[in-house]
Amino acid sequence: MATSIQALPMKSLSPGHARTAAATIAAAEKRRELRANNPDIRAPHTTTSRLRAFADGFVTGYEIETATPGGPNPFVKGDRFRGFEAGRTEAILNRARGLSDVQATDHLPEAIEKYCRDRLFSEVPDNFTIKAPRRPARQQTAQPRNTAPMDDMPQLKQNHALDKITAATGQKILSDMKAQLTAQIQGMIAPLRRRLDDLSASLAQSSHLPIDPQPMAPLKGAELRAARALLNWTQDELAANAGVSKRFIRLIELDEPVPLKHHQAVAASIHAAHIIVGNSVEAGLNATFSAWVGRKRA
Repeated sequence: MATSIQALPMKSLSPGHARTAAATIAAAEKRRELRANNPDIRAPHTTTSRLRAFADGFVTGYEIETATPGGPNPFVKGDRFRGFEAGRTEAILNRARGLSDVQATDHLPEAIEKYCRDRLFSEVPDNFTIKAPRRPARQQTAQPRNTAPMDDMPQLKQNHALDKITAATGQKILSDMKAQLTAQIQGMIAPLRRRLDDLSASLAQSSHLPIDPQPMAPLKGAELRAARALLNWTQDELAANAGVSKRFIRLIELDEPVPLKHHQAVAASIHAAHIIVGNSVEAGLNATFSAWVGRKRA
């Protein structure tokens, strides 16, 4: 029985596939008449199941081809496969024609119209896509992600041969780097050492004082008075030559506590005076300042 499907809210079938569906239904009706007249004839599927399989396959093929052109075929067979191929072909033809909606037809069987209305065109949004029917896949439970810190992770099996190779390579790299850095440091230190030696030599030549690293003992008052008498200096002259106050000269001669730097300044002044004066007072100075005068200048 043919009826109109102009009232379908979204889209409908093209005349060509409507005729295919009608032919399928007609064949099913003919087989039903044969079964009614010959009770011994048994069909594997009833009219309703064949119609439902064809319509479901048609709609699935149409929707899949519309959403993903040229996509893979789902695992379908029989009337469902024929309907699927018909729906996919319809989508390809409509895309080639540039049609957004399939034109309605007035000779679609009532059964497929009702099924399509209930199955597809009832409260279905425009962006709704029917996924291809698939064989149910086995549910594979994913292993839970380990969020523990690295210290709690199980230790991996070590490859001792690889560890030895890695260790040897690392040692060679470290030794090469150490040798390179040592050469660079030595190259930087050698010029500095030569400059320090040259500077020390120039200071020793330009200074009037001999180089004596031994610490000096404080002067004694009697020794200072004897040295001043040998040089024929007054306290004012000795203070002026040493660069200290006359008060410190008087305190040293009285054996009063005076900072060591003033003792050193006075001793340096007397020693420089003995170098300048010459050997005339050398014997007296050596006898008087034997406790604190440094080694003689070469």
